[in-house]
Amino acid sequence: MKPSGKWFGAVFLSVYMALSLMFPRVGLSIILRLPKFLLPFVPLILYGIVAIATRKYLWIAPMEPVQGDLDKQQAASLTLAGFSFTSLNLIISFFKTEIASGNHGPQQILFYLSLALACFVASYMTLRYRTKNIFPFLSDGLIDSGFWSIMIGLLMFYLTVPGLEKLSLVFFVLLAFYLAYIALHFYYHIQYARKKCP
Repeated sequence: MKPSGKWFGAVFLSVYMALSLMFPRVGLSIILRLPKFLLPFVPLILYGIVAIATRKYLWIAPMEPVQGDLDKQQAASLTLAGFSFTSLNLIISFFKTEIASGNHGPQQILFYLSLALACFVASYMTLRYRTKNIFPFLSDGLIDSGFWSIMIGLLMFYLTVPGLEKLSLVFFVLLAFYLAYIALHFYYHIQYARKKCP
């Protein structure tokens, strides 16, 4: 018999509870840090929920006209990966002394830019396989997650640098608009998926 998702969830919860009882501080710190840890992965979590809701459509082969658009998206993923890689190199060279001294401002933005770079490279890789609709859908999710990570990284950076706190409001507004855009994208995706797979 194949283990179900509930079984894995029960095992994970049991292990976590056992560790929390043995090491109370570790369990509490995980709970307190969980929202901050999950923050960069908000788009991917939302894409996962929508993928479950439209799983029938995602296992169908994509239509032929879509294939040409996916070539452009694959090239865009490489361009975005190059941008992230260049930004990482510039920030590392510019903040060399701050990083060496353990300043958290540059370290946070480096983490989020590295995450964005990983998302853009993964997006490019998923578009190599176009046999099912899940691959372009996953690529969209990774691109959105990459953009989200860049915005979160800049927001955190502006919040930690004295004198730049007001600029963080721009990224709060941008993140709100981006969430609204993702929600609209999900609405149209679900409507289209229901038409194709009622």
